[in-house]
Amino acid sequence: MQKLRAQVKSARTIAIVLAVPAVLVTVVLLIKINNTSNWALRYDGYVWEQLGWWFIDVGLLWLLTLAAGGFWFVSSRNFGRVLLDRVATIRTRLIEIEKELETRADRPKADLRSERQLLESELRQLGA
Repeated sequence: MQKLRAQVKSARTIAIVLAVPAVLVTVVLLIKINNTSNWALRYDGYVWEQLGWWFIDVGLLWLLTLAAGGFWFVSSRNFGRVLLDRVATIRTRLIEIEKELETRADRPKADLRSERQLLESELRQLGA
């Protein structure tokens, strides 16, 4: 559980670390285009070449950011699925304990109550 939680956290960190420069580089590219004269944009091949490299770099940076965001999304879904499975198994075990308490009145209830308290504390930890 801790390993999966750490994986989600690292995926989120990578996505954020890639998203911030992607936005900043995109803004710098737009400023660069705005500050370039119309004459240079029309007739200068070197300017077109430089802008082409900028567009390729920005596009690759955004592709990496989208890939990291997708990895974050998939890992968080897996984490949620594992968490829901654990909660479901704990709840079914609690229901079984209640049924045992109802059917076996002669059995010592202290054992079942301690097990129920243990499962409830585990449920609270999952909710935190």
